[in-house]
Amino acid sequence: MNNPVFGKTMENLRKRIDIKIVSSDETNEIRKLVASPLYSMHVFFFNDLVGINMRKGNLLLNKPV
Repeated sequence: MNNPVFGKTMENLRKRIDIKIVSSDETNEIRKLVASPLYSMHVFFFNDLVGINMRKGNLLLNKPV
């Protein structure tokens, strides 16, 4: 029981990301996400599928650092 508890307390909440998967047909949605200050990077999976990495907007620090 000690190892899981230690691992969860050592988890860095600031490094969490939010991944949005968007169809490339929705160009307005892609432009909106890329223009956000939380935008990190994007990855093209197929010709019509894009994954957009976003940082977390609200961060709840409820664990010891």
